[in-house]
Amino acid sequence: MSDYLKLNLSRESTEIETGLIAALIADTSLINDLKVNESYFENEKCRAILKAIKQLIAKEQKVDIISLNDILKGHIKVSELSELYSNGNLTKNSFNTLQNKVISNSNKRKCFEISREIDKRLSKGEDPSQIYSYISSSMESNDILSNPISNISDVLMCTLDGIERNYKNGGQVTGMATGYKKLDTYLNGIEKKKYIVIGARPAVGKTAFSLELAKRLSIKNSVLYFSLEMAKEELGQRVVSNSGSIKNYKVRTGKLNSSELTTIMDHMGKLTNLKLGINDTENLTVEELTRQATSYKNKYGLDVVIVDYLTLLDTEEKCRDERVKVNTISSKLRKLAKKLDVAVICLAQLNRAVESRHDKTPVIADLKETGNIEQDANIILLLNAREKEDGQGPEELDVIIGKNRAGISNKVVTFNYYKETQVIDEKYV
Repeated sequence: MSDYLKLNLSRESTEIETGLIAALIADTSLINDLKVNESYFENEKCRAILKAIKQLIAKEQKVDIISLNDILKGHIKVSELSELYSNGNLTKNSFNTLQNKVISNSNKRKCFEISREIDKRLSKGEDPSQIYSYISSSMESNDILSNPISNISDVLMCTLDGIERNYKNGGQVTGMATGYKKLDTYLNGIEKKKYIVIGARPAVGKTAFSLELAKRLSIKNSVLYFSLEMAKEELGQRVVSNSGSIKNYKVRTGKLNSSELTTIMDHMGKLTNLKLGINDTENLTVEELTRQATSYKNKYGLDVVIVDYLTLLDTEEKCRDERVKVNTISSKLRKLAKKLDVAVICLAQLNRAVESRHDKTPVIADLKETGNIEQDANIILLLNAREKEDGQGPEELDVIIGKNRAGISNKVVTFNYYKETQVIDEKYV
C-alpha cells in the first residue's frame, strides 16, 4: 500500500470511526449489536471512548457526556463529546453500515501490516516455511468478530432437518462408510469434523489398519495420507499386496508367478481411481501439514486426513518438553478437523508400560504422552493383536472403542489380520 493510499485510508477511518462512536453515545442500546472491539479502531480517542462506554455499562451506570467526561477527563474535551452526541442522532440509523466499514478498514490496515512484515522477513532471508507460518497465524488472528450465539429455535430447526434426513435414510450410517459393518454401526461411519485417534503397540497393525481405512474410504471420498515413517513406495506396495491378497514380500521383491502378476494388473484400474493422496515428508510440522491439507482441499476437495503417526509430527511452536509438544500438536489436529470440515484420523503409539503387564489389552491411559489427547479426541480406538492358540490362520485383531463422544463405546470389533498380505477383514460378519 502506497503512503498516499494509507493516508486516505487513515482519513476515511477517522470519519467512520467517530460516526460509529457518536451513534453509540446517542443510543447505548446499540452496544448489543457491536461486533468490533477497540483493536479495530485506528483513532486513539475513539478507542478510549469505546472503552469508557463499556466500563460504564459494566457498572450499570448511565452513559452520557458527564459520566464519559469523568472517565476521560484530560484526554478528550467536553466540547468534543458534545459534538459526538449531536452527530450520533444522525449516524445511529447507519450503525450497521458504519460498523462494516470499520471492519473493512481494519482488515485493510492489517493486510498492509502483514505485507510490510513479509517484505522485512524476505529481506532478512528468513526461511519461506517460517514466513508461511507467520501468514497463516496472522490470518487466523484476523478473523472478523461475529456473533457466535445461535438462537435455540435455529439450532432445533437444523437438528430436526438432520433427524428427518436420517429417518428417510432408514437409520443407515450417515458418516463415510468404511465397509466394516460392525465398526460403521458403532461409529456411524467416519464423520467429518471428528478427530479420531488410533492407538496400538509397535508392530500390532496400526499402519495396515489405517491403509485399509484409506483404501476403503477413498473409493467415494477424498483422502490425504501423511506417512512420516514409511516411504510412499512402501505404502504403494502394501496397497497392491492388500488388494490382490498377494504376500507383501513377493510384491516387494518381484518374485511373482504369472497368475499373481495378472491379479495385480487386474486390480490396478480400481487402485488408480482411488481418491487418495500420499505425502511421505519426514520431520513434518503440524503447521506445514495444515497448510498442505488446506491447499489439497482447495485444489481437489478433501474429506479425510490420516496421519501416521502423532509423535513423529513436530511443531513450529517452542515447547518446554515432549508432553507439551504432543498436546500442542493434538490440539492443532483437532482444530484442523473443524476448520477444514474433514475427519482427522491420527495413529498414536502406546507407552511401554503395557508391555510389562500380564494383561496387555490396551486402555486409553496407555497412549504415549496422553496429556490432552484423551480430551481432544472425539473417538479413540485401541488395537490389540492376538495370535491363535493353534498358530494356524490369521491373527485376531481387536479394535476396542475406548471412547466415542457421540455414540457407542466400550465395544470390541474383532478382525482377521493376514500379516503377509496386509489384509484386514471383519470377523463374525
